[in-house]
Amino acid sequence: MIWRGKLAFFAALAASIFFFTTSARAAEDAESLVKQGDGFLKDRNAPAAIEVYRKAVNLKPDLESARQGLVNALADAGKIDEAVRECEELIRRNPKSAENHRDYAALLYRQGKLEDSIAEMNEALRLNPDSTAARRELATLLIRNLRYSEAEALWADAIRRHPEDPDMHNQFGVVLARRGDPRAASASFETALKLKADHPDALYNLGYAKLSLWKLPEAIDAFQKAIKANPKNSDAYYHLARALARSGKVQEASDYLEQAIHMKNDSADYHVEMGRLLVLQHRDRQAIAEFTEVFRHDPQHVEAHSLLGQALMRQGQMNMAIPQFRAVLAKRPEDALTFRELAICFASIGKTEDAVIHYREALRYRPESPEAMNGLAWLLATDPDPKIRNGEEALALANAALKLSSTRRADYLDTLAAAQAETGKCQEAIKTIKSAIELAKSCGDENAVKDLESRIKTFTEGKPHRRGGAPTTQSIR
Repeated sequence: MIWRGKLAFFAALAASIFFFTTSARAAEDAESLVKQGDGFLKDRNAPAAIEVYRKAVNLKPDLESARQGLVNALADAGKIDEAVRECEELIRRNPKSAENHRDYAALLYRQGKLEDSIAEMNEALRLNPDSTAARRELATLLIRNLRYSEAEALWADAIRRHPEDPDMHNQFGVVLARRGDPRAASASFETALKLKADHPDALYNLGYAKLSLWKLPEAIDAFQKAIKANPKNSDAYYHLARALARSGKVQEASDYLEQAIHMKNDSADYHVEMGRLLVLQHRDRQAIAEFTEVFRHDPQHVEAHSLLGQALMRQGQMNMAIPQFRAVLAKRPEDALTFRELAICFASIGKTEDAVIHYREALRYRPESPEAMNGLAWLLATDPDPKIRNGEEALALANAALKLSSTRRADYLDTLAAAQAETGKCQEAIKTIKSAIELAKSCGDENAVKDLESRIKTFTEGKPHRRGGAPTTQSIR
């Protein structure tokens, strides 16, 4: 009996040792798999990471790092619903983990559940009030939900807790900037910089705020310091280029923008800005190539379509410009300027009916546009087709355009003269065209003078002017 009892004891001891050894080996294997999964995730191989994390979870269900890795891998693979379920299991097992609630909030946001996401991020911050990341992400969610006052109060509380922390003042400035108060934001960024003079984010953000306020020298100074603090911040180079260009320093702006593009060649906005700089340098052909490059990175970039259309117009390539402006209207259907640009294109290629329609659309969305009034009046006064012409309307539009224009323009007087002649007022037309000639001479526009002088003979004979397209002296813009 004694030996039987001893045998039972030793058997139980052996089983216990086997159990703990096996458990320890399983835990060790699971942790090894987690490291392997982390490597796959770092290499952006989400499917492989998911596979090994699942194995780790099966080996050791209570290993939190395995489940956290699985959640991250599923999210990277776009399997948000599965990631949510795994994250819910994480929270069930460890409800006091602020990190788990943060991850859950991010996933809920990706599901479009903004209110639920905010609630979870609030819980993360309750569990860890000193978490700057949770506070920043909650503020971002609140801003996206247009709850600016709450976001502002959140960072104000953080500053009360950590008044000497430059990061807190910087983040508070970001909230103020997003709320649409760049002046208050600037003050917050400047406070951050008093605490840490080379804070790269505060320098960059201050530059951006100053740029939005059109304080260009201050913006340039801040961006240059931001680049010195963080030479890899391509956006700092980009916005510095914008500030320099607006200061008239186009070549210097181009140099910085080239560096930004070298660092981040796939940025559509960078290429758009380079196209703008090329236009300022009267290099439309190169600008066209640059705007075309934008579509490799963002085929729907509205501003690039608009700028490319304008560059093509200046090159006289009206047929090629038209699709670009149509692309703009597909995204901005009430854009009066684009309707006017299309009208000019159609008039230039002889499609007067289409031009009239687009001028009228431009005036529908911008009723007091003197440019659109003048363009439409010219067509209604001068088109060879009597079905298009309407002298009385042309006269009213030409007079209105002159009244609304901030400066006296020869092309507007040219249009008025044509409308006067069309309505039988040829003597008035002669007086008006002579005023246009004097104005063109004072501007040194010899081509316009020659063109305008040719009208006098026609009006003297009591005839109206007949001509398609836009008046010679009318600029595209």
